[in-house]
Amino acid sequence: MLEQVILDGYDPWSQTTMDPIQMWDDWEKRSKVVAKAPHGTVVDLIKREGDGLLIQWKNIRGWVTFWFVKEFKEGIGPEVSDDD
Repeated sequence: MLEQVILDGYDPWSQTTMDPIQMWDDWEKRSKVVAKAPHGTVVDLIKREGDGLLIQWKNIRGWVTFWFVKEFKEGIGPEVSDDD
């Protein structure tokens, strides 16, 4: 079973919230937005590669920066293998 995490667009430095959060087709190139998920949405975490997280929401897979996941901001993110 996949780990569920919460998307969090809040930036404590600017005290603003990015909403929605863009999900990208490719972590390296980020050439196409595949979905825009609302701040606070629960998503499935598939894997982490460096600073990128592959997530799934409503049967759509896309990449976000780890900083947009609440559990990683708090330093309590789940352990995720870089392997598929």
